[in-house]
Amino acid sequence: MSVLDSFAALCVSKATREVYAIALETKANQCTMYVTCNGTPPKSLEVYLQYIKNQILQIGLAVVPTDPDESIEVPFSATTQTLTFDLLMKCHKHGMKKIRRRLEKQKANYDTYMDKLRQDARSVDTMLHEKLCQFQDHLNEVAKIFKTKLSDDFMATMIVHHAPLFSKYLKEGSSELRLLQVLHEKFDEYTVLSMASFLIFAYLFSVPVSHGFSMQRFFKKLFTHYTAAMNVVSLAGSVCFRPLLKSHFTIVLVPEEHHTVSFPVRGQAVC
Repeated sequence: MSVLDSFAALCVSKATREVYAIALETKANQCTMYVTCNGTPPKSLEVYLQYIKNQILQIGLAVVPTDPDESIEVPFSATTQTLTFDLLMKCHKHGMKKIRRRLEKQKANYDTYMDKLRQDARSVDTMLHEKLCQFQDHLNEVAKIFKTKLSDDFMATMIVHHAPLFSKYLKEGSSELRLLQVLHEKFDEYTVLSMASFLIFAYLFSVPVSHGFSMQRFFKKLFTHYTAAMNVVSLAGSVCFRPLLKSHFTIVLVPEEHHTVSFPVRGQAVC
């Protein structure tokens, strides 16, 4: 996920049908972020994005690079940990409706997938199997919380607590991600056979076709806000973005516009 995609993902707050696009314009000591969506961006979004920018800047001040011309990873310290946690909480509370929607939409598919996995547990990596079972228990707790009227603070804390445990399963090149891919391949034959029967049924009875469940895709969707926030945090150690964070940072909300376009169409002569 790119930096601009990360900012766009963090802007989403509605449960459905909300998509953002971000563009940056840079000049000497000045940076302008243009934000638009399939609608009109709320005015509160400007304050929210300024908070994210200021939080990254504070994290950057706690980072002391050995070489100012090289990018570094944000080090783990009490200061950076507190600042990062506050940023994650803010982003998850902002996107709580979307996160709730993603969980409720795929929870049943996840449970079905886990039932299938348990039936053939010996052929799956033992450690991965145990972690997925533990994660299912955590998801059950989160799902119960979503059905109650507890505060967004409490729900965000639950998600932020569990997200790091599985974020490594989304990291490109990681052994954990490979385990998920092997897991998907393991049940691919079953899925293909099931889908073949379903496609015939769907064709005969005009039933809409949906994509099969993938553990990797489920994690990616559920932890979108966490992944995006951590990508943004990494800017604090970036030599390219460090000057932009310290420059005059302006956010411009671009409202949706509708235009009527008309043009003549000349029919092709048929001989």
